[in-house]
Amino acid sequence: SIVHGGDAAEEARKAAQAAFGAGAADATVPTHTVASAELAAGAKIVDLLAASGLAASKSAARRLVEQGGVSVGDKRVASIDEVLAAAELPEGGVLLRAGKKHVRRLVRGQ
Repeated sequence: SIVHGGDAAEEARKAAQAAFGAGAADATVPTHTVASAELAAGAKIVDLLAASGLAASKSAARRLVEQGGVSVGDKRVASIDEVLAAAELPEGGVLLRAGKKHVRRLVRGQ
């Protein structure tokens, strides 16, 4: 708040609470839309990491998964072959985490 002002500090606090607390539906968390057709076929976690910008490439996404740094919701991703099914993506979305600080909210699209 000293450097950027009270409003910016409050916005940062809300974003951190949404990403790391219970507020997964908050608009301050960056969002990535997953097409319904992709979900029906089973969207690979590696592809989602690369498409959402959490990994620079699919190979970087594979390394993240192999090192145990990826989770969907509260479940850790154990294999590079794991997919996200339509049943695993609720209406409000789910948080995809890469490491400790990088988060995207996955939502269902058209």
